[in-house]
Amino acid sequence: MNFTLDIPTGQEARTPKYNVNGVNFNPSVKFDNPSGAAHYNQSVKLVGDKQITFQSIYQLRKHLKEKGIQDPIRLVNNHYQLNVEIASDYDKFIYLLEQKRHDEISIQQLLNYYEGDFLAEEEYSWAIQTQLRLKQGILHVLEMYITTTISINSLLKLNCLQKMLELDEFNENYMFLLLEFLIGQNKKQDCIKCYERIQEKLSEIGISVPEKILSIYNAYMIHV
Repeated sequence: MNFTLDIPTGQEARTPKYNVNGVNFNPSVKFDNPSGAAHYNQSVKLVGDKQITFQSIYQLRKHLKEKGIQDPIRLVNNHYQLNVEIASDYDKFIYLLEQKRHDEISIQQLLNYYEGDFLAEEEYSWAIQTQLRLKQGILHVLEMYITTTISINSLLKLNCLQKMLELDEFNENYMFLLLEFLIGQNKKQDCIKCYERIQEKLSEIGISVPEKILSIYNAYMIHV
């Protein structure tokens, strides 16, 4: 297996290396090197799947500078680091989540940003705690908003309740709040569908519909 680094003469000490705590342009890749083959030392690893050139770093730095970003790439302890502030939905979501007061606009923005768990598709084990923290955070904000706000847009309240139940699908209190809301809106067919979904969901874990939910549903159905 042949691999090289295009390093200018006299610049060997500046060879880019893999940094587990930084942004790398050359992800580390392990390869099979059995001791019997005696090709390389067993500790050897291939860094990157393509040649790493100082020219490519130069081009990236030049491109970023043309975008108005000064000193975009730094060489720190023989490791390249991307020195760029990146705006993301995550930052906007955290900003909204940490607001002390919420209105219809901020709540709708939170609903729009939170489409799923943080990095759920990547399945990173290190992201689990962040996922839980963000989920608990938005659930707390939504629950506080719908239970303490005196005048609230009915569609927004419905969206909040649906999101809450989506994120905590076996939460009996959220089930009750959603059904209670639909009853208050006198939406018979939606109430029936909601109750059937509650039955189906709780049956998955062998639990009967709680008496509180059963009572308000039966009382409503008798009078419609």
